[in-house]
Amino acid sequence: MTVKQTKDSSRKQLFTQIETEFGRTLSPIELETIGKWLDEDHYQPDLISLALKEAVLNQVYNFKYIDRILINWEKKHI
Repeated sequence: MTVKQTKDSSRKQLFTQIETEFGRTLSPIELETIGKWLDEDHYQPDLISLALKEAVLNQVYNFKYIDRILINWEKKHI
């Protein structure tokens, strides 16, 4: 597998994981938010996945909550 194929596979897996946890398909705005996390903020899919797990453990199915987790982790250099 090439680096691009691996990256695309990780992205697809992340989108699928979020849809599974939320129990629904993602809205265009949510898809855009995930794309921003990956492309602009340069968060790794694994880090976003961990933030999703943190939100699910706290029973908060909300993109703003996940965003806050990612920002807080970034401030703490995690």
